[in-house]
Amino acid sequence: MEESALVNSWIARGKEIGKEIGKEIGSVEEARRTVLRLGAKRFGGATPTVSMVIQTMSDRGRLERIVDRIFDAASWDDLLTTE
Repeated sequence: MEESALVNSWIARGKEIGKEIGKEIGSVEEARRTVLRLGAKRFGGATPTVSMVIQTMSDRGRLERIVDRIFDAASWDDLLTTE
């Protein structure tokens, strides 16, 4: 069976897209862990509600802004108002 150059290019592009998506998912998960870890040092452990809110966040930019505010925020609730 002869391989098609077009099909092979689609497969290669699909692998590239999959890697990009995987990296983005991984960076979001790492940002969530960072918020929870640093927040716990600053405010004490997150309540189940706070933890759930953070675990459902998918905007990496917002998570990074939250990390930047950890030492300026007054509480978990204050921290979660970060847009």
